Amino acid sequence: MRSMVIGLIFLSFISAGCQTVNNTIMEKVFGYEKRQLLKNAVENLSKDQKKAQFYQKAVQELGAINTVIDDISFHIVPTLEDLNKEGMTMSHCVYTYLDRVVNKDYIPVHVQHVISNERATLGLYRRNGQLEFDQLKGYRNSRATREMIEAVLEFLEINKIKSSKSNNDLTPSSSNI
Repeated sequence: MRSMVIGLIFLSFISAGCQTVNNTIMEKVFGYEKRQLLKNAVENLSKDQKKAQFYQKAVQELGAINTVIDDISFHIVPTLEDLNKEGMTMSHCVYTYLDRVVNKDYIPVHVQHVISNERATLGLYRRNGQLEFDQLKGYRNSRATREMIEAVLEFLEINKIKSSKSNNDLTPSSSNI
């Protein structure tokens, strides 16, 4: 009998066009924990949407550095969704830099050879209005080829981006020579 009553309440909830339902009824139908989970999910979605807006604002102002050098394109990762795709496609952790990007402390750049489709992700620090090289990572954090590294070095020079010559990501391995 109880399940029939719950079913009728649920059907009346649906047939009412999912309009606002009294919390007491929702607790009887879904239970307090499930109602809280739903409420939290809606709040988190709202926070994610705000983060996506902050992300776009943070990267928009640097769009002028998007360019192509020697068949290698450099494009700032423009959206939160694209940042997630970059991490999934490249099988690395660039998405974990989300908060740094939103706080305008970091900028991810998608790097891709337009002919061979070799890809890498360039990470740049944002400090005191200046950009500084952090890392260049290929698929699963592998090292980029010599051709890509040389284009990245030129990109850094053109855009007056500081880099440490001792950084291993800018030194091709002997197998990439």
